[in-house]
Amino acid sequence: MGINISAIKSGLKTLAKEYKLIDSKQIASLFDDAATSVNKNRVMLAGNDYNLIKEIVPIRINEFDAPKKLSKVVTETRQIKDKTGKVIRTEYLTPSAIDGLHNWHAVYPDGAIKPLIEIKKGKTGILSINKEMDSLDGTITKSRYKKLPNGSWAMRVDITKGGKDLAQRRIKHRFISENEAESIINGEKYRVLYSPDRIKVLNSKGEEDFVIDLKALIDDNNTPENALKLKAMLKECSADELKIISQKLKKLNYTEFTLSGNANTFQGTIRSCDNVFIFRHELGHIDDFSAETGKAAYSAAEYFKKVYNEELAAVAKELESLQKEHITYFINNTNQGFANMSMRETVAELFAVNHSSNFAGDLAIRTEYLERYFPKTRSFLLNA
Repeated sequence: MGINISAIKSGLKTLAKEYKLIDSKQIASLFDDAATSVNKNRVMLAGNDYNLIKEIVPIRINEFDAPKKLSKVVTETRQIKDKTGKVIRTEYLTPSAIDGLHNWHAVYPDGAIKPLIEIKKGKTGILSINKEMDSLDGTITKSRYKKLPNGSWAMRVDITKGGKDLAQRRIKHRFISENEAESIINGEKYRVLYSPDRIKVLNSKGEEDFVIDLKALIDDNNTPENALKLKAMLKECSADELKIISQKLKKLNYTEFTLSGNANTFQGTIRSCDNVFIFRHELGHIDDFSAETGKAAYSAAEYFKKVYNEELAAVAKELESLQKEHITYFINNTNQGFANMSMRETVAELFAVNHSSNFAGDLAIRTEYLERYFPKTRSFLLNA
């Protein structure tokens, strides 16, 4: 997992061309020069019928390096036109009440508004995220996510094309008490029991399905304080995720730095902060690896590559460069090595988004774009 450095550099080049700057120091200084910003530490980038505002944020990559100046998208506006140049709609992506997540709306010439992503948090603390996004070929992704203050959550996903169902997913993870939860995955019920040293999961008949040894997985590799953070995070995981952990994950190590997470698929280890979306992304890498073959189970599958490349071709043709920069991490196919990496990262991110929205702050927009423009790739993973 990582920040899209190439997107930032490309954005700087766009600004440099606009202001006729050629010196690299002048280009970099644009981010700190209030005279060229919409306000302090904010800059506007413009394309054809498109603009976005980026904000500079200092981020610690690890414990050794000083904070780096990286950028996050604050807002973006895009006009969609037909072949004659007539505006069909204008799309607005704006910050929501949840840090990093965006509301995304389409406004039509007659004033009608269609929410693509709508995020609400009520006075009772209930978070609702509703999405209805169309891809470039008309595939529709509808998802509903709700999270209660006690950590209980539910998610449903429906992906359709021309009225035909491509994929569905239903998950409920409800806390009965501090030490017990019920997970329902596509109608199949599980009972999850938590204790300081293990997580036990029972099937619908009350029989033991599997057990996760938290001492071997977490306690032996972390300080007591960090171990508690990771155990609290695992309580957010539904039974299907816990099963993968029990089968494939050997060690879970804590890092406080969001961007330094990683997965070693051969050894079955993850290094992660206690942000559950970051962890789920890394778990997606673990799930993608087959110990039997020593190869990727999903990202190397022929049908996965087929639908991924079809959607990649549409993105490359239809989206503007500033938009494509959001998801360079998932579409960098300049050579075979990068292409394989991009497909693996796509699998990991979609694994995570199949269980929640991206709560990792500055990284959320890349997930929102991936959800919208790669629905058939996502369908493959939901059906796998």
